[in-house]
Amino acid sequence: MTLMPRRALLGLGLVTGTGLAVAACSPQPGASTSAPSGEGAAGATAITHVHGITRAPADGVVLLATHEGLYRLEDGDLTRAGPIVDLMGFTIAADGRYLASGHPGPGVDLPEPLGLAESTDGGQSWSVLSRGGESDFHALAAGPAGIIAFDGQLRFSPDGRTWQMRAIPSAPVSLAVSPKSGAVLATTENGVLRSTDDGASWSPLNTPPAGLTGGLGRRPHHRRHRDRRAPADQHRCRGELDLQPRTHRGGHRPGRQPHR
Repeated sequence: MTLMPRRALLGLGLVTGTGLAVAACSPQPGASTSAPSGEGAAGATAITHVHGITRAPADGVVLLATHEGLYRLEDGDLTRAGPIVDLMGFTIAADGRYLASGHPGPGVDLPEPLGLAESTDGGQSWSVLSRGGESDFHALAAGPAGIIAFDGQLRFSPDGRTWQMRAIPSAPVSLAVSPKSGAVLATTENGVLRSTDDGASWSPLNTPPAGLTGGLGRRPHHRRHRDRRAPADQHRCRGELDLQPRTHRGGHRPGRQPHR
């Protein structure tokens, strides 16, 4: 999936009036679920984390994979598609299917963790393809040869059902696959890695210093910490990009030096 840069995300948050953050926190195969009647609207649900942003290939609408489910941003309005599922990983296959991983919301009849699930109706319902109750893929990408994902172990699947384990020098924060060549990029705390054989081998890319890439790749997966400044019922995940608009004296956040 294509992720928007920080500046674009911040603009999106200001336009919609919603505080957005990019983060990775957070029945058995064959189970499926859809939203009850009337559950598609965003209503009063607050979006606390945005894990990924892309565009729907069918109509170009912006899709937000969030802690509270999948949302569509259309004509300035946010509308939830389908049930509440914490979409830790989200991508769109070449044939238009939505693929996701994460955690089902309260009352949603899906395994915990989700494993790999697919939607063929624009996110209105989800069916588990594999690894239900086993995998929470925080990094997930689809390409011409199959699906590559990370749940603490890098895995590759040609069909979303059978998986092969792969080795990688550093844990990936995010994965992306070229729709044409199938080359895979992995963002890690040690830089960007590239694979041309579906993750079987990796080579480093020459990239800008970490300070010029917004700190991407700095957080390890599957580890949480609480922000002591945040209310007890909220949490932030290590290394997330906090995009919630705030105003402080001097134009910068407390504890941080202003940019010069």
